[in-house]
Amino acid sequence: SPMQAGSVGGVDGKQFFRQARNQLSYEAFNEFLACIKRLNNQQQSREETLDQARAIFGHELQHLYREFEALLNRHAIVP
Repeated sequence: SPMQAGSVGGVDGKQFFRQARNQLSYEAFNEFLACIKRLNNQQQSREETLDQARAIFGHELQHLYREFEALLNRHAIVP
């Protein structure tokens, strides 16, 4: 339901990555993983990572971007 798409409380990292993999193209998903890897390696900031994720998810997958942002806020990002 639309209510659940916006609610982030129940989203865990594994579930999020499964959704992202299912909804992004192969190239976009790999680009997204590369962003997270750079963040984990401290090669880029959290803000840069969010900017890149926003571009990758685009308007159509904005709900996934919001879930990613919430996960990042909780530091629960481990692909």
